Amino acid sequence: KSINKMSDFLYSSEQRSPGSMTAIVSRICPEQQKPVTEFHGSWGSLAVKSNHYNGFDAAETDTYICAVVGGPILTFCDNHFLAGAASSAGTLQILSRWKTNEKISWDEDLSGPFAIILINKISGEIEVVTDLMSFIPLFITKNKDVLHIGSHPDIVAEISQLTNHVDVVSVADFVLNGFVTYPFTFYKDIEQLPPASTTKFESINIKNLSSKHYWTPTETYLYDNIKDASLYLRNGLTKYIEQVTTAMSHVALFISGGEDSRAVLAMTPEHLKRDAYVFLDGYNAEAKVAKKIADIYGASFHYCERTPTHYLDNLAPCSRLTGSGAQFHHVHSYGFHKSCGLETYPAVLGGFSSDALLK
Repeated sequence: KSINKMSDFLYSSEQRSPGSMTAIVSRICPEQQKPVTEFHGSWGSLAVKSNHYNGFDAAETDTYICAVVGGPILTFCDNHFLAGAASSAGTLQILSRWKTNEKISWDEDLSGPFAIILINKISGEIEVVTDLMSFIPLFITKNKDVLHIGSHPDIVAEISQLTNHVDVVSVADFVLNGFVTYPFTFYKDIEQLPPASTTKFESINIKNLSSKHYWTPTETYLYDNIKDASLYLRNGLTKYIEQVTTAMSHVALFISGGEDSRAVLAMTPEHLKRDAYVFLDGYNAEAKVAKKIADIYGASFHYCERTPTHYLDNLAPCSRLTGSGAQFHHVHSYGFHKSCGLETYPAVLGGFSSDALLK
């Protein structure tokens, strides 16, 4: 799904005054204000920006708080909540499975980009989880007394009063290479948490912080020929699309002249009403190919023309969304989520790297 509105969370092991963390989180994207929910207790404070994925609002019970950034597919249950109203149904499913002797398998039970924080309000035990590739990264800073974790480097810097503590080597690294070498950031003393990891600590004793990987890549050869491998890939993609859309009747897709987007369209169930969108600078050969493909598969074709300054106009808001040290690339649909009503669809499917704002 291509996303233009992001959710985020910010945690502090030090209990903060009500409203102070909301002000910090809200500054990420002032032109798209979304509700921020705060939680406070002896374990610290947590601010969570509303999740635009249905079913993944923050959840609180008598003992636990669970917040999810992103909208992963849950492979251990149905995902009908994605097509429903805003709720905590998916978050509660994750929390319930995690509580069951912590038997949750983060690499098998969740599919897709995510970042999660789980808080035991009674014991003060905290656990944060990153996805397989840190598509949604988490950032951490701590001193001897206070620890802060967040899904956006600039809000972690602000709450930690490290905004002016710039790491000039990392800035130079970004200018030269387009990225900052892991685990460093633009800010001294703020680092990125490892991908595919769980990080645990106690709010009253942040020195006992430990991270461990729940998954590591291995080089294995499961198939003897390309045909078997391609069938496995196709079946996996088809199953994923079915899991997303099973309770939906109407979805949007990004269509182009490329093979990836047409393959996704071809695997989309035919009973769905499908709106196919293409964003271009003019009605060129790619638009004609895209329309032809949409017609073949019975999708409604929508041509959307970008202004000559489209990327320049969106440079500032997209940069605020991604944060310092991350460079957005070709977020074609930013702005069109409003003009084309993309945010009204329960799902927007796309091809390879169709958009890079995942939160």
